[in-house]
Amino acid sequence: MFNKTIINKGPDRISVNTTTTVHEHRAPTDKSVELLNEFQEKAASNLHSKYLVDNVLNAQIFVYTPSMMEFKMKLFFSFKLNGKNYEFEDSMDMHKFKMMTHKGTLDMEIYRRLYQNMAQTIAAELCNNVKSLQEHEGLK
Repeated sequence: MFNKTIINKGPDRISVNTTTTVHEHRAPTDKSVELLNEFQEKAASNLHSKYLVDNVLNAQIFVYTPSMMEFKMKLFFSFKLNGKNYEFEDSMDMHKFKMMTHKGTLDMEIYRRLYQNMAQTIAAELCNNVKSLQEHEGLK
């Protein structure tokens, strides 16, 4: 079945001088990690300063009794945000006012009402600003 034999003689061996450069992959050093963190912090700082909005808020609260016949305390809130004045009033039952004064929770209640009214006022102003901006740019 196999009656043929083929022999291939190749060329003689040749020696070649070569230079091989080995690249060693090392874990990052402490200095490189420190530099990376520094660059990331600086980039975050640049972003924050670029989009920083400088808001100024001045507020005052007046608590008074308009008439002893009404048995109510009036709370008058006034604040100025970025040059625009806002005012609103609230009232509290005299009995509740005295109980909260006695318990020491009156300040917290007044501030809670102030924050709630300020949040509503500021949110409404922001919505109006966005709406007027959309109308100005034709985005409706």
